[in-house]
Amino acid sequence: MKIIYLVTMLDGFGAALPIAGVVKAMKDLGHIVEVVAVIGKGSVACNRLSESGIRYRFIGDRLHQHAKPMRGLLSLCRQEKPDVIWTSMIQTTVYGQIAGVITGTPVVAWQHNAFLKPSNRRILRVTKRFTKRWVADSTAAADFAVSSLSLEPRDVDIWPLFYADPEQPRARMWDGNGIFRFGSLGRLHKNKRYDVLIEALAILSERYPEVASRVSFEIAGNGKQRASLEKLAKDRGVANIKFLGYRSDPYEFLAQLHGYIQPSRNEGLCIAAHEAMHAGLPVLTTPVGELKNSVIPDKTGWIAEQNNPSSLAERIFEIFNNPEKAARIGSAAHHFVAEKFSYQNFLISGEQALANVRTSISLD
Repeated sequence: MKIIYLVTMLDGFGAALPIAGVVKAMKDLGHIVEVVAVIGKGSVACNRLSESGIRYRFIGDRLHQHAKPMRGLLSLCRQEKPDVIWTSMIQTTVYGQIAGVITGTPVVAWQHNAFLKPSNRRILRVTKRFTKRWVADSTAAADFAVSSLSLEPRDVDIWPLFYADPEQPRARMWDGNGIFRFGSLGRLHKNKRYDVLIEALAILSERYPEVASRVSFEIAGNGKQRASLEKLAKDRGVANIKFLGYRSDPYEFLAQLHGYIQPSRNEGLCIAAHEAMHAGLPVLTTPVGELKNSVIPDKTGWIAEQNNPSSLAERIFEIFNNPEKAARIGSAAHHFVAEKFSYQNFLISGEQALANVRTSISLD
């Protein structure tokens, strides 16, 4: 198939970074693919695409500038005559649906999250008939798409965007001495709920000051919330959290930690937490998205109640006080991710999804 892979932006976060791996798999399976984005020139994702020899182009200058990207997409479809427009995120899914109707091109759409804003959910419920097939990045995202958009389960494939890199270094487990280093990778966005983490650390200091003095928290990521989060930490007297900004070496960052924390409100697959599990880290998260299926309490990680600082503080205390258990759970998490998210399974899922797309558009 000839595929236009349409994304809203190429940046250093979320669904943009795995694009290179997904497109490489598509090409390895015999398909012709060109990545088309609205914005994101010079990003980390662009560098990954270039390093992989993947073509990409831009059709816009800024978000929510609808006329120019629509003209660019229509022109590209008429010139290239793709078999499929494969979209990612709500804005480009609607662009793809419009272009698909005008040019007669079938549309395939990703569902990356087990959550949609109410307005976006209403839009997709109306426009879903213009999408031929849906591909979810996790079981959780697939279940959400079926229930929230009233899709038929047979019309939704699951293709996890993540596969475990066998070259990823393992973290060294904490031996009970010195400082226990927790970390997190993520955009500084309200959905990640780092404000809840700060409140949890304030509670930890009040309840268990001796533990609070021996744990540190490092958040790697950029975002509009950085100033407000730093102010909240200062106001709450939380001195053991640092905001490091964007890190281009996530594997090295994870390998230096003793534990990983993901207090999110919503997630889809959550690649960062799965990378942390593969590094052998004990992971503490909320029961959201695919993490509900991957992080099994007392087996592959710890679960805290969503938006509950007290619950988060208690789980941090428990992990700190059980280094042997933390090491055992971190090891189990590594083996779970290495097996379930192997590259072989990634290719099998992709091949099945692409075969179903091909059948649905009657190319066979």
